[in-house]
Amino acid sequence: MSERGATVPSSLLGALFVAEDRKLALRVDRSEGPPGFATWVWSGLGGAALLEGAHTEWKPAKDLGSSHGLDRIGHFDVELGPVGVGDLYHLMIAWENPDPARYGDRQWIAPYPDVSLEALRVFPEFGGSPFSGTDWDWQDGWWYPYSTFAPATPAQRAEHEG
Repeated sequence: MSERGATVPSSLLGALFVAEDRKLALRVDRSEGPPGFATWVWSGLGGAALLEGAHTEWKPAKDLGSSHGLDRIGHFDVELGPVGVGDLYHLMIAWENPDPARYGDRQWIAPYPDVSLEALRVFPEFGGSPFSGTDWDWQDGWWYPYSTFAPATPAQRAEHEG
């Protein structure tokens, strides 16, 4: 195990993240029962909830130097449908590499638990997403690793809550 990645970045929990195209917003919260987290997704800011309380499990980073993102970056497994028989997707929680000499040449790596919210990004897994129905065309690029969910600005939070 690397020197970090075992715990969820605390600033992530309860924060609203917005896709670059503003078509989706998401939040991961702690929940009372197992598995300890719930994922919420909206069709844009202030939109109707697309999924609520989905089965969500934290998978910490295994190897910061790996070329495989799911080993290099901690992620939430989000299961839509009944646990064990639903569709499983990955939301990767990343931090831009602050020290390539120390952590290798990968641009995005797993964040420390105390990394600031502003530095975090959420990458829906390339090639798999719970939001890929007829409303969302994967070729538009919103779920590519080059298009991320960033923390909502104060104005975006107000728009979502309003």
